Amino acid sequence: MTRAGQHDPPVGLPLPLDVVYVNYDSTALLHASIASLLALPADGFVLQRVVVVDNASRPPHAELLDALPARVDVVRSPRNVGFAAGCNLGARRGSAPAILFVNPDTRLLPDTIPPLARGLAAHGPRALLGARHFLDDETTLALAPLRGAPLLDEAVHALWGRGWLPKQPLRLLARRARLWRARGPQPVRAVSGGALLMGRAAFDELGGFDERYFLYVEDIDLCKRARARGMPVLYVPEARVVHYGDQSSQQDPGAAGAAAAASRATYLSLHHGRAARALARLAVRAAAWLPDRQRRWQEAAPITTDFEFRCPGDRPWVVELARSPLFDDCLTAFPEARTYRAPAGLWPRLRAGTYYARIAEEVRPDRWIERALYAIAHARESGDANL
Repeated sequence: MTRAGQHDPPVGLPLPLDVVYVNYDSTALLHASIASLLALPADGFVLQRVVVVDNASRPPHAELLDALPARVDVVRSPRNVGFAAGCNLGARRGSAPAILFVNPDTRLLPDTIPPLARGLAAHGPRALLGARHFLDDETTLALAPLRGAPLLDEAVHALWGRGWLPKQPLRLLARRARLWRARGPQPVRAVSGGALLMGRAAFDELGGFDERYFLYVEDIDLCKRARARGMPVLYVPEARVVHYGDQSSQQDPGAAGAAAAASRATYLSLHHGRAARALARLAVRAAAWLPDRQRRWQEAAPITTDFEFRCPGDRPWVVELARSPLFDDCLTAFPEARTYRAPAGLWPRLRAGTYYARIAEEVRPDRWIERALYAIAHARESGDANL
């Protein structure tokens, strides 16, 4: 082997660790996240440095930075340089052999870091490892693992919008179920930058995050470049973190949406040729010429946010919640009881709009059947959007 980084020394336990936050107008949440971090028992890791890069937060968020614990290294950027550049700036302030990137809208649990640290020790300093993210404090609703940025996603959604995908195959659900039940680090296409541990050797070899991404997709790009170099990209189911989701971006939803679109365009231009991108655009235009068919959402029965879901039988079952009945990007609960109700604290954080929920049942190993589809009209009363 001749790949860069192959001769880096192994990382051992307890793992010396730098933790990096990038903050923009989320300082109250940042305080709570850092408090949860500093309260963790030192189980398999040692905090060497905690760095906060503040991307020119506005009042009163900027003033709240002064009240952070003294051991936190605060870097105040004179302008908002974006998430990727902020991560790089924070990482380069430290020297520990491992770096944990954490979003400010997270709550770390006693089992957040130890499984990641053990995974890095087992797989080497070139590995990238991500935690399982839950949207609720009760840790029942897990965010779907990242799927990358598929080239034909826009075409698929355009077809769905015209009614040409009346019922998506449940292969994504089957994949989520396998990851839910898995033990130990699992190879995946990408892990979320909301709680991502990597060896400094990997960070240096990759040159950190690509700063052409201002917000969103930078973690997917990082993982794709890592896999191209033969670096392990691993999802660690035992590592749990509560991630309230997109709180910084919701300070300016319009700008966040534009940044997301720009990041996707950047990703496609960097990782797909002109011919492939032209084919994807053609597929979107072709979908617009198709006649309308029965829409998927027209089959959904209306329910309220406090609806109690019930298992249709005695087999393993799932409740999924999403903005699209394609359920390609969703929240997933695998209840052990025969009934399930979404946590009350969930809805104030979700932006207003129509949500879809479905119940599916595992009729045989790795074979799921949809049993019910619902529509939920949600008018947010308070809080920020995060799905």
